[in-house]
Amino acid sequence: MNLTILQILLSVLLLVTAVPIGLLLAWLCKDELVDGRKWFRLIIYVSAILFLICLFVYNSIIVLGSFVYLMILSAVALKKSYNKKFVKN
Repeated sequence: MNLTILQILLSVLLLVTAVPIGLLLAWLCKDELVDGRKWFRLIIYVSAILFLICLFVYNSIIVLGSFVYLMILSAVALKKSYNKKFVKN
């Protein structure tokens, strides 16, 4: 898997957008965060397992990046679901 500097930079830039998008989704769905905690954990675990499997089998930056993006989005939502000030509003 030969990646150029531009491809790596673009991949990292796209992964960084997962945090603000996760915050936006958490803000839009405040009432669903507490009920969705078990699903957020499940998404994180399944994405991590699929990431590891695809890392050795499929080895595609697009597929691997998608799983990491899902993990980051779910982690942000899970973190925000425990913030009582955030969920209360």
